[in-house]
Amino acid sequence: MQRLEYFFGGNFVQSNDEQAEVEMMDYVLSISPTYNRFLNYAHEKHSEKIIEVLKGNPRVNLITDSGAYSGLEDVDGYMDFLRENGKFLDYYVNVDVLNEGERSWKNYLRMRKEGFDPIPVWHAGTNEKYLLRYLSETNYVGIGGIAGKRFTTRKTIEILDPIFSKHLLDKDGYPKNRYHAFGLTWEVLRRYPFRSADSTDWVFYSGELTAILVPKSRDGQWDFLQNPRSLKVGTQHEKLDGHLLNPELEIRQEVRRYLQENKFRYGLFTYENGERVDIIDGLYNLQAMRDRVNALFCIRFAQSLPPWPWPFKVKT
Repeated sequence: MQRLEYFFGGNFVQSNDEQAEVEMMDYVLSISPTYNRFLNYAHEKHSEKIIEVLKGNPRVNLITDSGAYSGLEDVDGYMDFLRENGKFLDYYVNVDVLNEGERSWKNYLRMRKEGFDPIPVWHAGTNEKYLLRYLSETNYVGIGGIAGKRFTTRKTIEILDPIFSKHLLDKDGYPKNRYHAFGLTWEVLRRYPFRSADSTDWVFYSGELTAILVPKSRDGQWDFLQNPRSLKVGTQHEKLDGHLLNPELEIRQEVRRYLQENKFRYGLFTYENGERVDIIDGLYNLQAMRDRVNALFCIRFAQSLPPWPWPFKVKT
């Protein structure tokens, strides 16, 4: 049974080493059939390190991006990278240029001429003729240009509803091809039958925000199809608003139950002379553990979606 393939993007902010990658892979493979990792050519050395660690594992799927979201357009260098590492990759993305349909198309044709078969990317807001060109060339197309704060979820849906209805679905609402979502929100991934998606949210929350993603519950069951709660767990936060330690947090016991069920601990510390003294490591001081909490939500979210392919029709 196929479901959305969720690819973990981003670097490991805290440790950023091979052991962290192996431990993350082992954890994900304990709760999922595959470990799907999204690489970024803009961070070439880090990507090569990940490839070296993960290559050859039949349960690992690797995709690399050309670095478009980072503003990189290096066709020659990217092709050299693929010549060296392509045999270890399951897929690789075209050298696309944000909001530049013609340049992205020309880069795609150039890569094809050189013998590559990249996943092309159509960017929201560019002419639909480029999407139609890609659809005539391949059965796997990426939908991008929407990640980050450029569009609200409402605006994204306003853009994608007609795109899916006119070009991407058959008369019964099933996807005609495979589509990859670049960095889209939970609401969008619930709405459309994407075959795969990538996001850095899991590591952004665990690293930059020192926060964890926790499901809401419905009728006593964890509901991974609702947007997750984001709870701060670090000790550097001056305010306890939205923090797991906030004694006034109504859902505090519910969250603790979820963490205990999945064998995560908050940890224990004290302060001496104004300095934190760690007693038992846990979520408050281990990003690797926060990574796992957030990865668990992402995996369960994908597993909760309908089996792919599934139909979608715009309500009129």
